Amino acid sequence: MSLENTLRDLQQQLREPAAPRLNEAQTVQVVVLRLLQALGWDIWNPAAVCAQRNSGGGSGAYVPDFLLLVEGKARLVVEAKALGARFSANEATQALNYAVKHAVRWAVLTDGRTWHFYDKNLTIHSPPEECLQVTIDLLDPDAKAYLERLLAHKVWRDPKADERVAAEAERVQASIRKRQSLTDIKNKLAAALTQAYKATPEGLDRAIRNELDPSEQQLAFEYLAQLHGSLLKAGEPEEGQPRPLGAGPTDPVTTLHQAFKDYVKPGNDKGVAATLQGSQLAVRNWRDLLHGVAQAFVLLGRGDELRRTNRVYVSVDELRKQNSGEPYLPSAYRELSNGKVFFVHGGADESRQLLEELLTQLGVPQGVLEVEYKGKSHKLPSGAATASRR
Repeated sequence: MSLENTLRDLQQQLREPAAPRLNEAQTVQVVVLRLLQALGWDIWNPAAVCAQRNSGGGSGAYVPDFLLLVEGKARLVVEAKALGARFSANEATQALNYAVKHAVRWAVLTDGRTWHFYDKNLTIHSPPEECLQVTIDLLDPDAKAYLERLLAHKVWRDPKADERVAAEAERVQASIRKRQSLTDIKNKLAAALTQAYKATPEGLDRAIRNELDPSEQQLAFEYLAQLHGSLLKAGEPEEGQPRPLGAGPTDPVTTLHQAFKDYVKPGNDKGVAATLQGSQLAVRNWRDLLHGVAQAFVLLGRGDELRRTNRVYVSVDELRKQNSGEPYLPSAYRELSNGKVFFVHGGADESRQLLEELLTQLGVPQGVLEVEYKGKSHKLPSGAATASRR
């Protein structure tokens, strides 16, 4: 089973209100081994995933739950506890002692849901609990990406994996902290909009400037489009109305970057790769590209222009009424931050032509979006849509 499917299955089990309490052995069976296998480790081969390996014999030997090896060389230890176990300095010390005795730098301590990565090299100057570099929660929406960067077998095949993981752990921790800061900011602003400010772009702008400290303000303005979508009733300015001063980027290219970064979740099917002004976009297909461009129109307060495409652009409720209450194919539509959906389904040629028209209408420079599809490169807009209007 793929890592994505394994995580989805485990997350579903962890979210169950009546999920059974697992002891340590059951946690290893149900979670730890499944996840290691999905990350590329050969759990059936003791030369790769060695259970209960003695560090040297005798009653004082150190025996971690698992020692992970690559081509016979020990790379890191994994120590598992019962699901929901609370960790203290004692557990951290135990995991780090295993790392010391087995001559590896990294120790992973887990209760199945949370995965704590400890760096043994820091024990020289810090107490054990301060050697914790990052904690990954399996319910984190980015858990898959984080685990692939820190625990995948392919990562540990690199002779310099210790240093690579140290750098990645720092980046992952920074990402987690930023998201937590954004959550705190969102909660502060939500309370402010309820108590003292109007839930409008202007009100949100004033709340940011008056209620947040300078570092929070900087982060809030960096993710302003995301805050608009989650905190304001309509999500964005009224369609057809100019965007308020200070309400975020008005440059179409900057807005495109923000739309793809904050709103587009790549689909499952692959086939398309794209860059925007040379920056790689997290997209996999033509529907992802249409979603990002349509979202940019909404962020600029120009969502009503999407109706000119003759594509479905209605609220979710209206769409359900049109379909007589029957559920529509999820992949055919993408929901935008203003509560409306945009029809993104179509063949490659049709989608490319629509992107050409939308990008031209948006007013971005020619060739700002480069799409790779089936070995061919397409620079959009190409100017064809403009020429056809003359």
